[in-house]
Amino acid sequence: MVSSANIRMTTRRAFSSFGVFLALAVLCPHVLPGQLLDLRGQLSALARLSGDPLNGLTSVRYLPNVFIALPVGEEQTIDGELAFDGVTSVRFPARQRREHESSLDLYRGWMRFASQQFEFRAGLQKITFGSASLFRPLMWFDAMDPRDPLQITTGVYALLGRYYFANSANLWLWGVYGRDELKGWESIPSRTASAEYGGRIQMPLGAGEAALSYHHRQAELTLTAPGPFGVVSRSSLFPEDRIGFDGKWDIGPGIWVEGTVTRQYTDLLPFPWQQSMTVGMDYTVSIGNGLNVLGEYSVQTATAKGLGSGLTLKLAGCSLTYPVTILDDASAILYYDQAQSDAYAFFSWRRTYDDWILNLILFTNPQNAALLLPSQRGLALPGTGGMLMVVFNH
Repeated sequence: MVSSANIRMTTRRAFSSFGVFLALAVLCPHVLPGQLLDLRGQLSALARLSGDPLNGLTSVRYLPNVFIALPVGEEQTIDGELAFDGVTSVRFPARQRREHESSLDLYRGWMRFASQQFEFRAGLQKITFGSASLFRPLMWFDAMDPRDPLQITTGVYALLGRYYFANSANLWLWGVYGRDELKGWESIPSRTASAEYGGRIQMPLGAGEAALSYHHRQAELTLTAPGPFGVVSRSSLFPEDRIGFDGKWDIGPGIWVEGTVTRQYTDLLPFPWQQSMTVGMDYTVSIGNGLNVLGEYSVQTATAKGLGSGLTLKLAGCSLTYPVTILDDASAILYYDQAQSDAYAFFSWRRTYDDWILNLILFTNPQNAALLLPSQRGLALPGTGGMLMVVFNH
């Protein structure tokens, strides 16, 4: 259940990051006549049956959103976003009592100063980049699941600056507030209240673009061991560096590559080096209304030293999307884990009205899905089953 203390803490965070700006925009319209106040929300409900024996889940989620934009010059704007994520769900485990869970979290809370070539954004925000779609080595700060119709992901508290050059190149610099919550592909959390930092340079290259990215953080590994008076916990801090590269080109079909190398500076881990590489291609086939076919192949390796031998995970994925009518879209996402010989299949039929979206979903996955990240808040789809999701946007 949602405690009053959690609600008060969430509310205080929201107002501390956004309250002054909101008050200025609403209470001083004569001083800032060009303000734009946009109030929106997304209400979704789902019912799911899966597994053997069958397990049930019902869930309702509401995402209220406030967006404000204030022109402060001919080419400058101050804007910001405030959004909450409220979820209540009931699980019906087979042959067990039902389980009820509710939560209320701050989902977004940021402010931004922007001009034609520069922007600076501060607060709880989504930071995402890279060229891959299904297997994303550069998923450093989000955990979006391509199978999730809502594309829900937690944000990070960060400062982000971006500069756009005249030749379509762009430079990113960021600083992230470290927390003990996993993000992206992380299996070890960051040190609480530590400073993470990095950047990205993206430049045009031939018929596309290429980029280099870097990120540094302090990770905190908690070790437990039996002691004379019970279990003893000890924390170990160590730095971690990540270097990423990606590129995407249109040569008829679209092709892309994305990879990362991560080094963790500690002797406590058997594999302190991790490498990940994804290559992909997509093309729209002239069948009927146009069938879009997207495929990716990914190799992930954990090693003791640099490019040595270690644990390897090889994944293949394919996405098919077909617009059946103006209102209806059919799609399928297929994964294959070569190391475990596991197959994942996801099929969706979506009907879209002005404000309403209906999603009928069928899936079959391993009961212990290895592809589900610890930090993902999207769909958890163990076993075989189906789901109906209704979304209302206002």
